[in-house]
Amino acid sequence: MPSDYQNIVSAIARRMRTVSGIGHVHEGRMFTESPDEFSALHFCQSQKRIHSWTVTRESFSDEQVETGHAHERLHRFRIRGFLSLLNDINTDLQFNRLIDGVSAALDDDGDLDLNCELQFPVQCERITVAFFGDALCHYCELTVDVREYFTSVSD
Repeated sequence: MPSDYQNIVSAIARRMRTVSGIGHVHEGRMFTESPDEFSALHFCQSQKRIHSWTVTRESFSDEQVETGHAHERLHRFRIRGFLSLLNDINTDLQFNRLIDGVSAALDDDGDLDLNCELQFPVQCERITVAFFGDALCHYCELTVDVREYFTSVSD
């Protein structure tokens, strides 16, 4: 039986939280209906700005790899990062260092606390700017592909 994918999301988030200055790391998408709720989820009080990351599973594929019940499941997780853009303190440089820190933290833990194994190094698919709420933010999307092995219990 495969592990609950949430265990893998939690392992990714735990590794991300080891990065100095990471801000909020959320396990899953975090939608809000009010400005106060948005601020509580995504505004980092200690930094006095939006600084938030989300980790979600984007897809998975499953195949039988041996006669019988041995399976291999490939999961793709997407990490989205937001950081308020502030020209006076060069947040572009800071954000790119955080992206590198997240990538290194995940690449340094090839089995994500024994839940699975990284299939490839972390990939950065996009670094740009985007509005998040009404704030202009640095924005990135990283992907993490992990392989999980399990044995089905049916049949």
